[in-house]
Amino acid sequence: MDATLAALSDASRVGVDCGLPVSKTGFEVGWQNKGFADDDPRIFLSSTQAYQRLLESENSGRVHFEYTASVPLEEGVTPQRGKTYTIADETQLHRLAAIVNGGNACEGATFQLLNDITLSEYAAWTPIGVETTSIYDDKSFQGEFEGGGHTIGGLAIDRSSTDHQGLFGYVGASGKVKDLTVDGSVTGKNYVGGVAGYNAGTVEHCVNQAAISGNSLVGGLVGQATGGKVAGCANKGAVTGSGGVGGVVGQADKESPALPGLVENCSNTAAVTGGDQTGGVVGSNSFSTVRACVNSGTVIGTAVGYGVGGVAGYSSGTVQNCFNSGPVTGRDHSNGENFAGGVVGGSSGSVE
Repeated sequence: MDATLAALSDASRVGVDCGLPVSKTGFEVGWQNKGFADDDPRIFLSSTQAYQRLLESENSGRVHFEYTASVPLEEGVTPQRGKTYTIADETQLHRLAAIVNGGNACEGATFQLLNDITLSEYAAWTPIGVETTSIYDDKSFQGEFEGGGHTIGGLAIDRSSTDHQGLFGYVGASGKVKDLTVDGSVTGKNYVGGVAGYNAGTVEHCVNQAAISGNSLVGGLVGQATGGKVAGCANKGAVTGSGGVGGVVGQADKESPALPGLVENCSNTAAVTGGDQTGGVVGSNSFSTVRACVNSGTVIGTAVGYGVGGVAGYSSGTVQNCFNSGPVTGRDHSNGENFAGGVVGGSSGSVE
């Protein structure tokens, strides 16, 4: 087995039938058992180089050894499903944007950020993933981006007439961005957010420290989440827009009745200023769920409209177990009603 491991050390993903019974004792290597019985085919092993796993080969009762190692995202590398790629500098991060925007959605591939990165070589950041009008020309990001708790700073975007602006422009339904902090300044038109302008997938455990501004559907983390999930995220950057403006998400919307959006366990501590449908956490909650979220930032509605709220500006969905301690200011509607609220400004849904 030592020779086999040595032979696989430079491979990204290789499977080998070791020709041994399914038993930990069949291997003369210093493997660490994770609590399974010696004859359990699901024995998991640890390594300083990679994730190693034993799988029972089909109909053989023997062991299949699978070795997965990460590969730096260098020039010429084409991301593939099931492989892991590392990003250590802004050149490699920019390469990911070029790959995705060139038509490789990277579905099933994983990207790991190895350290903090300050974007300084590029005058204006090109978002990872763009929306297209054809389902046959998907340029959304469909892979998994693992931030590892690191920060991408110096994010500079100033495109007031362009939609889908953020570190990621478009995260597709299979895409995921997690454990990442972004810092800098982002200005766009519609669908503007620090982490993602548009999210149909998952954004979790992320922090935005960038100043965010745009017209409609503007959020600290995500501009619009359609059928997607935003969880465990925090916004610390000022957010400004005209409508559908939220500290965390501009608008949470459903993809279909069976696939509503979800914003949960998120917080905002920064100032949020917008027109109609402006909220400390979510500007517009459209037939989706906002759960266990907290706002302590100042929320200001500058236009006559139907909703300015500490958590959600307007909600036709569900707002559940949320709390606001920040001041909320709104303007009276032309009919004399005031749609400003400590938790929800206006609602045709449920507040629990």
